Amino acid sequence: MTWFTEGVKSGVISAGTVLADTGPLPSGVHSVYEMMLSTSVDAVVRLEWRNAANDGTNISQTFYLSALAPAIIGPAFSVGDFATDERLRVVLANGLLAGAVQASLFFV
Repeated sequence: MTWFTEGVKSGVISAGTVLADTGPLPSGVHSVYEMMLSTSVDAVVRLEWRNAANDGTNISQTFYLSALAPAIIGPAFSVGDFATDERLRVVLANGLLAGAVQASLFFV
């Protein structure tokens, strides 16, 4: 199992900030074992399946998070049949004026 996170982001955080990124993946079906999300203020994050060039999103899922209520999504969900160099990432969908947020992908 591999753990992907950009660590805790805090202060003023702009929309689109990457919170977790698998980096380029080999082709094939991949599964996320768990996704963990935590924020000190209400926030909106988006799980994105990115194309091989990492310049477009194939599909995404938005999550609305309440302050101080960590979310754990899992166990194990298959994402799909990836082409070479596609990736998964979690980004902040809304900007935060003050607060902290972290996302982690546990990948198998």
